Amino acid sequence: MKKQLFWFILSLCVILIIANLSGCTSTVLEEGVEAASAQEPEEASALVVKPSPAVVESKPVPTVEFDLETAFGDGRMSYVGKGGEIDGVTNPDLLVKQGDTVHITLTNGDFMQHDLSIPDFDVKSPPVVANGDQVEVVFEVNGKQAGVYAYFCTFTGHRQAGQEGKLVVAEP
Repeated sequence: MKKQLFWFILSLCVILIIANLSGCTSTVLEEGVEAASAQEPEEASALVVKPSPAVVESKPVPTVEFDLETAFGDGRMSYVGKGGEIDGVTNPDLLVKQGDTVHITLTNGDFMQHDLSIPDFDVKSPPVVANGDQVEVVFEVNGKQAGVYAYFCTFTGHRQAGQEGKLVVAEP
């Protein structure tokens, strides 16, 4: 009986880990606990697994965040900063330090496709297609010297039409 319970608990843990990694809801956990509690009420409480935040969250925690919105006006394309020190600034300088984890949210503010590329950091967002669409990029500023690096839209003609800014990396 104990051998069967061991294999049941081990199987349930494997299912829970797979469900957690695939983004499934906790329905599997609840059903497993209900099924187990019908068989062995005293040992069912051992089946409740609370994953630690480190297991659930695998993305680096941003130390610097920026919101940019695409814009088109007067024959020019641009990124416009939203919030904080860059609010309302056209093609703002994005100030970061070596070792920072950077999170950039790009919002489509017009009706054209855009993206955000920072080739020196191997960063390229998926396109934002429709007005209001958003994408996010997260990257670490490691292995690069302090200096100025370009960020821009890779769609044909957009960079030439003004959609370009600077990522300024400072020493820590």
